[in-house]
Formats: sequence, C-alpha cells, structure tokens
Amino acid sequence: MKPKLKPLGWLAAACAAFALAACGKPEGPAEKIGRSIDEAVQKAGEKLEQAGDAIERRAKAAGEAVESAAQKTGEAVSKAVEKTGQAIEKTGEKIQDAAKDARRP
Repeated sequence: MKPKLKPLGWLAAACAAFALAACGKPEGPAEKIGRSIDEAVQKAGEKLEQAGDAIERRAKAAGEAVESAAQKTGEAVSKAVEKTGQAIEKTGEKIQDAAKDARRP
C-alpha cells in the first residue's frame, strides 16, 4: 500500500517547489509590482502615522488653550462675584443707614 499525501501536504510540497524554482531567478514583472505595492503600503502607513502624530499634537495644544481660557474665565467670574458681593454689602449698609435716619425724629 502506498502512503497517501494529504491536501495540506500537497500544498506544502507545492510551495517548497515554487520557492526552490524562484531561487536565483531575476525579478519578474509580478515581483516588481508586488514590491512596488509593498513600498506604497509602507509609505502610506508612515504618512498615516505622521498625520496621527500631528493630530495628537494639535489636539493637545487645543486642550491646553481651552484649559487656559477656562481658568481665566473662572478667575474673571470669581472677581465679578466678589465685586457684586461688595456692592450688595454697600447697598445693604446704605439701606440700614437710611432706615436709621428715617426712625430719627
């Protein structure tokens, strides 16, 4: 009885045969196209990575600008609240003084 080769075995044998047949041969048009495609894909990947880095830097800068503006706004609001409180206090004092004057005969 002869040993039978399974389909996976045939595939491995065929790949090995093609690999051996390709050794030492000059690069053909299909190989050149394949190499060009590989290079183009790699360059595109590098460009995408560069674009991602640029987006990240700009997003960080924008976040810092928003944070700075929010802090300045918070400080301005705090000052406005402080001044409003002082104005209300002065108004209250004037009302009390006016009430005292109104009670005097």
